[in-house]
Amino acid sequence: MRYTYYTCSHKGKRARNEDDFFPHPKQQHNNLFFVCDGLGGHGDGDIASAFVQQNLPLELNRSAEKNTDVLNDAILKTHHNLCRYALQAGNLKMGSTVAALQFYKNNAFVGWVGDSRIYHIRNGRVLGKTKDHSIYQLMIDNGQIMNEEIIDPSLKNVIYQALGSDGKRIKPSNYVAENVAVGDVFVLATDGVFEALNEEELIMISAKTGQSKMDEIRELCELKSTDNFTCMLIEVQE
Repeated sequence: MRYTYYTCSHKGKRARNEDDFFPHPKQQHNNLFFVCDGLGGHGDGDIASAFVQQNLPLELNRSAEKNTDVLNDAILKTHHNLCRYALQAGNLKMGSTVAALQFYKNNAFVGWVGDSRIYHIRNGRVLGKTKDHSIYQLMIDNGQIMNEEIIDPSLKNVIYQALGSDGKRIKPSNYVAENVAVGDVFVLATDGVFEALNEEELIMISAKTGQSKMDEIRELCELKSTDNFTCMLIEVQE
């Protein structure tokens, strides 16, 4: 299988872009793709996400195997490496989310920490998606949210784990997208994208062809999002 991908990453209405993604142009992706979102409220978010962008591929390349355990281990090692870097830099609260996938044969291994997301879409239907590591999502899971309209919107952006972030213990989530087929689309996005689009709109746009769908996502994010935004669309081809 081959993979055609489209990306956009922009500071939006913020002073600087603290998101990042992999691969950048001229980087060999080895069927690995991810987005990461630096924690802006803790300072040096751009440095944290850039660290993850460089370090996670290195940790993954230490193993010839490809599975969720290897991806999980690489995410944990990147977390520990970022903690050490933050200690040396004098900012222990430096942190970043990550949402990563690696294709192998007809599977895609998915791993994430934080509230950046991955969707697996086929023929307009979501086959799999990540679940945010946020206080808001925990409240939903625990049945504490009955009326979404009365919930403080800021709770949606409060995450309970991230890479780095004061050296706290983390537990990456993961799953396997099995039997990936030609025509499938994977969407990777930081939370700024979801200020501008809901899930249904993202699915509808992802069904379009070529660069035009990424152009549409960027235009909507520039118009509606107040945050940095980063999105990757990956098309599975023969």
